[in-house]
Amino acid sequence: MEHTIFELGLSVEAVSLYILLDHFEGSKGRVTREILLTKWNASADSFEKSLQELEMQGVVTISEQGMVATTPVSRWKAARES
Repeated sequence: MEHTIFELGLSVEAVSLYILLDHFEGSKGRVTREILLTKWNASADSFEKSLQELEMQGVVTISEQGMVATTPVSRWKAARES
């Protein structure tokens, strides 16, 4: 897990989703929205907002097929701006 995630000023929910995604990428490889949502313990709305927040910061990419993947830290917007 990239500890830089804690320096981006993201919401607690977005950081939690990143940690969940990082875990699944390590154990399952390819991860979908559906896989993440089954383990998400808050509302579906907060999941979508958190996922959008991560995508807007360049932390994740979301494919048309619903695959979610983390990106290299060099692509994270707040990390580059610091």
